[in-house]
Amino acid sequence: MKQARRMLSILLTLALLLGTLAAGFSVFAAGTGSVVRFGCYPQSEVTDAKLINKLSEVQKHWKSFGYYSGSGSWDDGRMAAADYATYADFTYDGSAYRAIFFTKYRQKQTGAVASTTSGGYGYSTDLIYYFKYEPIEWIVLDASAGLLMSKKVLDSQAYQNFVRKSGSTFSNAKGKDAKDFATSSLNDFLNGSFFNTAFTQGQKEKIKSTAYDCTPYGASTAASVTKKVTVLSYSDCMNTQYGFSASINDDTSRIAAEATTYAMAQGLSVSNGRAVWWLRTPDSSSGRASWVETNGALSHTATVNMTDKGVRPVITVTAVQEDVENAMVNCKHENGTEKFPKVEATCVTPGHEAYSICKDCSAVVTGSNQVIPAAGHVDKVMRSGEPGADGWCDVCGEELHVHLDNSGSLQLDGPMKGILDLIRKLVQKLEGLFSKLSPKDDGKKDEGTATETTQQPADTSSEVDLSETGKTLDSFADMLGTIINAFKGISDKKSSEKEQDRSDFLEFLTNYAHDDSGE
Repeated sequence: MKQARRMLSILLTLALLLGTLAAGFSVFAAGTGSVVRFGCYPQSEVTDAKLINKLSEVQKHWKSFGYYSGSGSWDDGRMAAADYATYADFTYDGSAYRAIFFTKYRQKQTGAVASTTSGGYGYSTDLIYYFKYEPIEWIVLDASAGLLMSKKVLDSQAYQNFVRKSGSTFSNAKGKDAKDFATSSLNDFLNGSFFNTAFTQGQKEKIKSTAYDCTPYGASTAASVTKKVTVLSYSDCMNTQYGFSASINDDTSRIAAEATTYAMAQGLSVSNGRAVWWLRTPDSSSGRASWVETNGALSHTATVNMTDKGVRPVITVTAVQEDVENAMVNCKHENGTEKFPKVEATCVTPGHEAYSICKDCSAVVTGSNQVIPAAGHVDKVMRSGEPGADGWCDVCGEELHVHLDNSGSLQLDGPMKGILDLIRKLVQKLEGLFSKLSPKDDGKKDEGTATETTQQPADTSSEVDLSETGKTLDSFADMLGTIINAFKGISDKKSSEKEQDRSDFLEFLTNYAHDDSGE
């Protein structure tokens, strides 16, 4: 009997304990307003020159962003996806990176002509930039529901890429009103490109498919979309339980604390360190949608195909605590031709085999997930046709400073060594120029000598016109800057575009180094 009472007491205690835990349970140990890390996304630009050199040598699988451009009118329906901007995800030394390359600036509106401000942030066309994958920081808006919003503006995208005007209505490519969030380009991006890039399979399973309200501003008929990733609504941004002001006016809590350099490279509009960002709420008028201004005020009249507005994703998670596993770093290189596009061999010599590239992380792989080293090249003839090695394969034209372990280590041989030699000659020319700057002989006798000599005509052979010398130095400085920029651009370009550029560059350097005129 005593044992039975003891067991009953234990069961009652457990029941009370479980009831208490259930009443106060939160999917996050951290409360509302705290910051957690979950998933990874390209964020910070790589600026270390040595690391950039190493990253430039890693094999890459380039893909098009598919960014839109048009004829000049924002609503004529003539805008279309183009390949002027590309990217490549890859891993190096245990970290994941995204390389981006664009031949023209992204248009501020998908159909208009004016470009975004990415060039104003220092990003130039025809150069490759690298951004590191870093953990995504999320603000916990509702700990009990697991509702999270990214702390930073992670990207810059249009709400709607395609807009065609018909009377007073603006429609999208799916035949819906261009303001409709459920069929918007932004919704597709969040649940497609962003979702697949930012999260591992395990993390995806921890994100709930949730019905999010997307009723147009001022509308009486409700609308919703059920997805795993979204952005905040207009009413969300006035929810005081999320930490926001109930006013639509300036609100510091709605100001994006930081925009990533990756988002800025995509054309994000930033003013005084503050970025604008999209909301999912459509306007009552066709072709318009809501957004948060740089001062934290709310607006609902933005043209939907603006590409310079930021993206702060929102997710609802079911699992507890943080998870910063990186999908790129932990890529499993799943078998199958879908993830392994075949790259045919260009060199016919033995050992230079065709290979496959993982679509997810750009690793060069075989069926057994092994990296294939390049081999079998022949280098017996110079590019001029004369006998002798010059660092290029005679058959396929590939450079022969090849990384065998996909580490990206740079070997200074072949053309690289030749460029260094030429730059040394240019430095010698500069030294020779300075040596000419000797004082003019003014014809006076040496004051320390008592012997009087017949005054000779001044030796003008070493005289240098300082104004002309200044022009020469300026010219040389400009030339050196051109060399540096040209070399950087060639080094950063995609491998398929390097050969002719480097050939022209080598010819230019050779001619300049051998020019003894001093011009």
